[in-house]
Amino acid sequence: MKAQRLLGQVRGRRELLRFLGEFETEPGRVCTAKIDKRFAVVAKMVDHLVEPVLRDQGYNFYKDDYAVKFANSAFYAFDRLMPAAVTAELLRLYNEFARKPDADRLRALHSALRSARRDAPYRSETPLDLMILGTSNFRRFDGPDEFDDTNDIHVTAVLQCMGHRQRRGPGPFEVVHGESNHFSKRSER
Repeated sequence: MKAQRLLGQVRGRRELLRFLGEFETEPGRVCTAKIDKRFAVVAKMVDHLVEPVLRDQGYNFYKDDYAVKFANSAFYAFDRLMPAAVTAELLRLYNEFARKPDADRLRALHSALRSARRDAPYRSETPLDLMILGTSNFRRFDGPDEFDDTNDIHVTAVLQCMGHRQRRGPGPFEVVHGESNHFSKRSER
């Protein structure tokens, strides 16, 4: 469900409350996951642009949850420090590249990152510098031709709910998902 569309209308809020009321007698049967898409995209940028650079330099980026800490600080820079228009453009360009990776989209993302870096506010330089290095060396780490669509934000939400359900008990469960074409396309694979 698209929260903004659903919760942005009185009817949508009313219908959501009615729907959730159906689970009042068995609250353990329901799991929802709220995914901040902007954070998820920044986290994907960190995973696919920053991690390869650090791995190449001999660092285990995921050890001691450092990747999570770095993704949070990168998101803080994108969300709170950098101008909203710059952030929106970087996220848009990364999304375009992740959905249809090719050299032209990679070049556009690299150029936008370099442009953002020129006027980068304090504490946003490091994530931008590492993302620029990641786009500069992308062909060495994972060329655009081998890079598969990584915007599995919807699938991540489903897996999170499935893990929650499996921890609660072994029984069968059903995954009910809205009419999102993102999930349908990925589930065909």
